[in-house]
Amino acid sequence: MIRRLYEGGLDPSVQDLRREPGYQDAMANLLEVEEYLRKSLSMDQCSALEKLSSAYIELQKISARSAFADGFSIGVQLTAEALRRF
Repeated sequence: MIRRLYEGGLDPSVQDLRREPGYQDAMANLLEVEEYLRKSLSMDQCSALEKLSSAYIELQKISARSAFADGFSIGVQLTAEALRRF
């Protein structure tokens, strides 16, 4: 597992989220609202919506990387503490 992580074989950003509970409903809701907005907005407003979506996605990626690093760090600390007890 460590070798796979080092070699880039473990990439949580490509995880298939479709199996996560609530994902399908959340995605359907997002698509429905997005379609509604696209139908009711001008071309310039649709462009602004795209830019907003892209900025939000970038923030989500940064947040996911940070959460992964925090979780990994906590996992290592827990493992180190458990090993110290033996």
